[in-house]
Amino acid sequence: MAEQQNPYWYRVASLRPRLRPHAHLHRQKQRGLIWYVLQDTASGRNFRFTPQAYQFLGLLDGRRSVEDAWLHSRRVLGEEAPEQEDIIRLLSQLHSSDLLDGYQLPDPEEVFTRANKTRKRKRLQQYLSPLALRIPLLDPERFLQKTRPLGRLLFSLPGALIWLAVLLAGGWVVVAEFDALTDNLTDRVLAADNILIILIAFPLLKLVHEFGHAYAVSRWGGEVHEMGVMFLVFMPIPYVDASAASVFRSRWQRAWVSAAGMYVEMFMAALAVIGWSLMEPGMLRSILFNIALIGSVTTLLFNLNPLLRFDGYYILADVIDIPNLGTRANKHFQYLCQRYLLGLEDAVSPAIAKGEAAWFCFFSVASFCYRAVVVSLIALFVAGKFFIIGVLLALLAVTMMVVVPLTKLFWFLLTSSRMHRRGARAYLGAGLAFTVIAAGIFMLPFPLTTYADGVVWVSEDAEVTTSESGFVQAVPHPSGSFVTQGQLVLQLSNQQLEMELMAALARQKALLARYAADRAHDRVRSQLTAIELRHNQTRIDDLRRRWETLSLYGQKSGTLLVGNTRDMPGSFIHKGEVLGFVVSEQSVRIRTLVEQGDAGLLRDRLQGVRVLISDNLQQEYGARMVRQTPAATDQLPSPVLSTQGGGQVVLRPDATEGDARAMNTLFHVELAFEQMPDRPKVGQRVHVKFLLGYEPVGYQLLRRARQLFLSRFQL
Repeated sequence: MAEQQNPYWYRVASLRPRLRPHAHLHRQKQRGLIWYVLQDTASGRNFRFTPQAYQFLGLLDGRRSVEDAWLHSRRVLGEEAPEQEDIIRLLSQLHSSDLLDGYQLPDPEEVFTRANKTRKRKRLQQYLSPLALRIPLLDPERFLQKTRPLGRLLFSLPGALIWLAVLLAGGWVVVAEFDALTDNLTDRVLAADNILIILIAFPLLKLVHEFGHAYAVSRWGGEVHEMGVMFLVFMPIPYVDASAASVFRSRWQRAWVSAAGMYVEMFMAALAVIGWSLMEPGMLRSILFNIALIGSVTTLLFNLNPLLRFDGYYILADVIDIPNLGTRANKHFQYLCQRYLLGLEDAVSPAIAKGEAAWFCFFSVASFCYRAVVVSLIALFVAGKFFIIGVLLALLAVTMMVVVPLTKLFWFLLTSSRMHRRGARAYLGAGLAFTVIAAGIFMLPFPLTTYADGVVWVSEDAEVTTSESGFVQAVPHPSGSFVTQGQLVLQLSNQQLEMELMAALARQKALLARYAADRAHDRVRSQLTAIELRHNQTRIDDLRRRWETLSLYGQKSGTLLVGNTRDMPGSFIHKGEVLGFVVSEQSVRIRTLVEQGDAGLLRDRLQGVRVLISDNLQQEYGARMVRQTPAATDQLPSPVLSTQGGGQVVLRPDATEGDARAMNTLFHVELAFEQMPDRPKVGQRVHVKFLLGYEPVGYQLLRRARQLFLSRFQL
């Protein structure tokens, strides 16, 4: 079948181009398929081509014309040879990247227009990305060559053994000193003097991190010719251009280059925590603590995360052998929308090898969602310090992640010739798809829930509390047994109190004898003695009342919960100490805290409550709301709900151990179990889920965004 002539072919057919000297081709095998990577050593960029394109490029020697090279390819490759449109696109891409010598290519108008737009978009994107603005400064290749032995040691077997030994030692220190390392961590990190240390230590540690990448590239024969500074949330951070690793044949070498920064950074963090454990308190110890914190936390939360375009992303792309994973995943998502939402049957998927389509679907959705969360958190953080800048960053993020894609989509619908060829059916399908999506977001009801932490508590009449100090004499019933109201649960003894009572009784007896004698002989004196009798009787009544409180009785029927009853006899108990509880379904309560926005939902829309106890997350219990405080307060019902106690409520900096006060005001909610757990532990943390019916997810997100904005900036 004859090849259809491309209308622009005559413009390139007679040209005799060839690759420039700084363009080198490298062979790679990815997911069982052969690819060729064209490396531009002048700019550091890389381009991936099929074997068919490679065969065509190999024919361009500056003497053979494009027409002759194409005809030769057709004779050798047959139907697998690239078409004229593919040749034009390939030559245009190489020419726009300054990789061809020869005659000036009068590229087709459409392709050139797209290339110009790409260059303008790239420049504009750099200015519109203040969170990741890059400024190249120097060429580190000469320094890397002079210090190459260090790079060979880092990525050798002896170096790996040293790294492992230091990391194990650092891990042992973290386990042994975990309480000291994490004690009041948030306040220590956010202290003003510590912020200054972080601002200095973070860029220096990242400089070591980037040299790890550079040495890894040099270790396997690559070169690094660009090093500079990028601004991450306005903080200067060093970077190196390690793109030379893209041409390495082994995917494991490429993955090693991506992991080298974290490899070096974790080594520095382990050394720092070891040094911290050996230092006395002071400035140097604080610096080592921050190096250990930065080197471990940033590695685990950011660099290792494949959903962000940091080291973890490149490691994942190399390990699963899918180069340019992020861009191709986005293109695959566009393909799915065009093919199945707009009905464009000529849409082409970038997925070529087996398994790529599944990775593209997962990565495009997951990375977008995670990136949106991270950008939102960064904007909120900056807005907390600089309100106007934070709002501008948020608007910029919404523009780049929502407005720009939607604008491109509508422009595609209005101007694409592919849409015009499909006619009204395509536009009808697009409108129907958008209608369904909008209806799903703003009309389809989804479960509406809110979550909170709580603590198991009991009413005051269920507490077994001592009214008098004394020694435990007997515990008649073991913990967990059922006791009835008025039944003895604990017996104390207080010899001093008993002696005082006996002395008061003896004095009362003596006063009665004296009163009888004085009454017969001296009426005035008898009246004074009568006064003493009344005072002493009052003392006897008080002592008897105190003595009676040494016997502790259950105020209601229920299950007795006390400590180890075998160890209690003979131990001294202070006055007012809570020794245990007599719990029943009526006495056990859950105290929890909710924010102001959720408090209104609980009053108006609560349909059910589910509770998970922290030591048994597989068993879910039903509960009901007993009452809700009408006004917000900063007092916590228990310290276990604070961040210091393992909860989520941030305390005020001036809060004391006995006065747990939250940073923000919250509403107290009291719940009761519908089905009593077996032996509930008073003071234990629980996780509460409030069921609030159904509401479209769009309105749920808008409400949460509004609540977050109002609470974050206290408007």
